[in-house]
Amino acid sequence: MGEAKRGSFRTKIFSTRLPIVWVDPMGGEIVDEPKIPARMRIREGDGSSFNFLADPPDDYDSWVGIEIRGSSSQELPKKQYAFETWEENFEEIESQILGMPEETDWILQGPYLDRSLIRNPLAYDLARVSGHYASHTRFAELFLADAGGEFHYWGVFLAMEKIKRDVNRVDIKKLKATDESEPKISGGYLLAIDRVHEGDRYFDTDRGTRLIYLDPKGDAITSAQEAWIQDYFDDFESALYGPDFRDTERGYRRFLDVDSMADFFLLNELAKNRDAFRFSTYMYKDRESKLKMGPVWDFDLAMNNDAFNLGTPAQGWMLCGSLWVDRLRDDPDFVSRLRERYEALREGPWSDASVLALIEDYQNALDGAAQRNFEKWPILGEPSNLFPLAPPGSYDAVLEGLKVWLFERLSWMDANLASICRR
Repeated sequence: MGEAKRGSFRTKIFSTRLPIVWVDPMGGEIVDEPKIPARMRIREGDGSSFNFLADPPDDYDSWVGIEIRGSSSQELPKKQYAFETWEENFEEIESQILGMPEETDWILQGPYLDRSLIRNPLAYDLARVSGHYASHTRFAELFLADAGGEFHYWGVFLAMEKIKRDVNRVDIKKLKATDESEPKISGGYLLAIDRVHEGDRYFDTDRGTRLIYLDPKGDAITSAQEAWIQDYFDDFESALYGPDFRDTERGYRRFLDVDSMADFFLLNELAKNRDAFRFSTYMYKDRESKLKMGPVWDFDLAMNNDAFNLGTPAQGWMLCGSLWVDRLRDDPDFVSRLRERYEALREGPWSDASVLALIEDYQNALDGAAQRNFEKWPILGEPSNLFPLAPPGSYDAVLEGLKVWLFERLSWMDANLASICRR
């Protein structure tokens, strides 16, 4: 499986029903900035027959600019990568990847702490069937070339869309530098609550909420636009925490799309995602529209996959004291909306049968590939400094444990919905 040469891609016998991705940095080292040029080839196949390493690429065969991405995940042995699709002259070009709408910015996410390999696609699929955009994903198996041009198996990865303003992603208006008066200055803005990295531009609201500009980003946003969106958040929080917060004219509903907040809260609460409202929390405001929460992001350490093995019981509400929700819970109308929406989701896209069907689809897709992944990264049954208690020793046991926890969680929420976010 390890013998492959740059250019010819000769190899020992390897077959998979998943797409195959080859990345050759042409002797360079992939680092956390800057992106370096690499050759990427993707074999998608028809989905019904096996792909072999000797097969020619049929999905992508060109240059990319690639770098390591992530925060704490950079310390893990299995890295995650961000890449841009490039032309031969190393200029960005929009491209389709594995059937996803064309764009320039993509991610190869390597599940490591999530031994199920499926928590992120499961959460994103649940968001989409609930009526919201979430990043599309495709499983693939990655081969990475070393400095000498020999390719080595690197495991199961998720090719996925980066969260970005785009007609096929977060579909909001593009703010131009000349958009400095109403109504154009009112959108669109894409922001995040997350760890601040070098080069990020952010602001703190009067109440201390830190928001990072994603679009417009950096020096692309004008002073007038900065002032406008900062005033919007200050006014929103003043209304939310003010005495008339429930008033439909003077309260928080002037600023916040309640339905998007309800769905964002419910999905993160279902998953017991500790990072929600603290990290990897995205939101956007389109022109002449209210603030909307989402897209949802980063569920590797959700769904009973606590990084410190403290355990995440399926019982109990986790996020009712979170940013903004700590006040929204005092509005009986908002709490009623949570109940109504959860019941509607459980009758359809969040039913036991629907959730189980998603998991079984992933399980079928990863048959064989998951076993190869854990041969490369032998962490099944092995404790670590992040997981001091020994996890299940087989992939099937990992998936079974995830299913048991999810259905216990849904059952508990069914039985205790009347108490959701009750003081």
